[in-house]
Amino acid sequence: MPDFMKDQTISSSLEKSEEHFRIIQKIAHLGSWRINIGSSRVTPTAEACRIYGIEYKKYPLAYLKNLVLPEYRPILDDALKNLKEKGLTYDVEYQIKRVSDGDVRDIHSIAEYDSEKQIVTGVIHDITARKTVEHALQESEQRYRSLFDNSVSGIIYTDIEGNILEVNATMLQILGSPSAEATKKINILTFPLLVESGFSEDFRKVIETSSIVHGAAQYKSKWGSELYLEYVLNPVKQGNKVTKVIGKIEDITYRKHFEEKVDALLEQKEILLREIYHRLKNNMASIEGLLMIQLGDADDERVNAPLQDAVGRLRSMRVLYDKLYLSADFIHTSIEDYLSTLIDEIFEVFPGSRDVEVLKNIQNFLIPSDKIFPLGLIVNELLTNAFKYAFMENGKRGLLEITAAFTEGNVRIIVKDNGPGYPSLDANGRPAGFGLQLIRMLTKQIDGTVDFCNDNGAICTIDFNI
Repeated sequence: MPDFMKDQTISSSLEKSEEHFRIIQKIAHLGSWRINIGSSRVTPTAEACRIYGIEYKKYPLAYLKNLVLPEYRPILDDALKNLKEKGLTYDVEYQIKRVSDGDVRDIHSIAEYDSEKQIVTGVIHDITARKTVEHALQESEQRYRSLFDNSVSGIIYTDIEGNILEVNATMLQILGSPSAEATKKINILTFPLLVESGFSEDFRKVIETSSIVHGAAQYKSKWGSELYLEYVLNPVKQGNKVTKVIGKIEDITYRKHFEEKVDALLEQKEILLREIYHRLKNNMASIEGLLMIQLGDADDERVNAPLQDAVGRLRSMRVLYDKLYLSADFIHTSIEDYLSTLIDEIFEVFPGSRDVEVLKNIQNFLIPSDKIFPLGLIVNELLTNAFKYAFMENGKRGLLEITAAFTEGNVRIIVKDNGPGYPSLDANGRPAGFGLQLIRMLTKQIDGTVDFCNDNGAICTIDFNI
């Protein structure tokens, strides 16, 4: 092969090699340069120029130094001096301000020095992206560390074998532990006190189910602290696999003791209320008994009628106190239980009650005591009036129907008889008489409405909300 063809082949191979080298540098964000110490001239590669944002040509060393941010220039000068004079490693990171767009870039550079040729050859790598990620990670780590160290909750960080990797100061304070090192000697899965409290089992559930577990436990720590703890255990995953567990733990001992005191006070209050209701019921029964004796001794109907009314009203209150005494919360009672008992007891007072058929259509729902007191008196008045005035005709079978229904917060009470009806109603449909006036007054007391009408007997309808 002629020499000129060999030269062309070599030249072509060199061009391909340089192009290959240029592409590799661009892909890797790697540039290279050479400094001629004698002339202080720098020969950069194309990628090195692109990184610096400058044209592709040779430059004075002083010009390139000025592109480096001022705080890094002494570092580069010292590194270059130590490389030339002492043969120390040249491996530095610094920042530049690009000429093309003014952007600040992070650069990593390494170099070697040929003392015979007085040439420094180096490589620069644009590590801006890596530095951005590192800074973000550092900020995240700082935020995490700040939250971890300053949290008002106790925090532990463990591996899935139950080894404690980190523990914050609040957790040490909760446990009464002298140090993090002492606490880290405890294994979550095997430490007897944690196993007994159920904490170890909840920890195991986090690992087995990969889910958050909430729990509470009474616990006596290794250092003697007797605690009630409330905790949330969170799995830390890599992909679908749990690799760590982080737990947030609250000391609820004070709250628990406070709740126990409140429960004790409530129990005392319950006992006291039961005793009060029991005594009131007994006192009313005694008064009722005295009135019944008086009623038996009186021959005058003008005396008997008021006494009988008083007995009925007392009986309605006594029955209510009896039901409240037996209720769970002293605030609500079953209207079915209360009205049924009240109706039965009122029937016992009046002679001839065996000739009256009673229909009870009473739903079973709870009603508050502030409503049931007036309601009991209302029902007593209505039943008393029915027995006194509706069933006077001899030979006629009496029929009395009591309905109590609850629909969407509204209570409707209907008392209906098959007697002659209310003797007289005014223009507003209101009958006269003290008992019926009392019914209207008591209905207002429960924020309800009352309606009187005659339809094959007397009908009274009470509506109110609960």
